[in-house]
Amino acid sequence: AVDRAAQLDTTPVTREGRLVLRCEPPDAKVAIDGVPMGACTDYASEDRGLAVGLGTHVLELTRAGYSPYRAEVAPDRAQAVIH
Repeated sequence: AVDRAAQLDTTPVTREGRLVLRCEPPDAKVAIDGVPMGACTDYASEDRGLAVGLGTHVLELTRAGYSPYRAEVAPDRAQAVIH
């Protein structure tokens, strides 16, 4: 039998979370902690979410002609879908 405790000790710990972004307009520009990351459409599916480290981050979405969106997000080894 496999020693479950030994198996758990060797399991890697995830040190990031993943954000799935569904924006309107979909081509809004994304920045995390002030760093440009591309367009919202780049992170619109669960398999292409934006990987961010643990802790609190500032998410900013901008596009000409629209009010900017800004929120603090704190992923915790999970995936968050932001609409």
